[in-house]
Amino acid sequence: MTDTPLDLQLLHPKEGASPIFLSVGYGNAHIVTEVDGAQAIERILAFIFAHREQRGMHWTHAGHFASSPVTFTLNDDWLALIIDSHLTVDGVGQSAGMHIPRELLDDFTDALAREHRKFVEGKAA
Repeated sequence: MTDTPLDLQLLHPKEGASPIFLSVGYGNAHIVTEVDGAQAIERILAFIFAHREQRGMHWTHAGHFASSPVTFTLNDDWLALIIDSHLTVDGVGQSAGMHIPRELLDDFTDALAREHRKFVEGKAA
């Protein structure tokens, strides 16, 4: 893993409990989203491996922030976590998110796999 401003952790208030929280920081941005246990992380990793060589934009459900869904998006230039709200202003949906340069995909994937492994091993212990 390179020395990047990318910070990724899985947080779990009770050891081995579900739900868990995916905390991702990049530069000055930071998002914490609730995910439904280790299976949600496995789905995100499987999604990345299935689409990493494909062109265009691909997205999947990653979790939620309060009642708003969070989408993980992968495209040619970046990856993103987007909080999709249910609010619209003049027909335009409102959202907030974090974009990470695509060249950090391996760092993101490595960190996510490492955190998943720590979570699963902690649950088995």
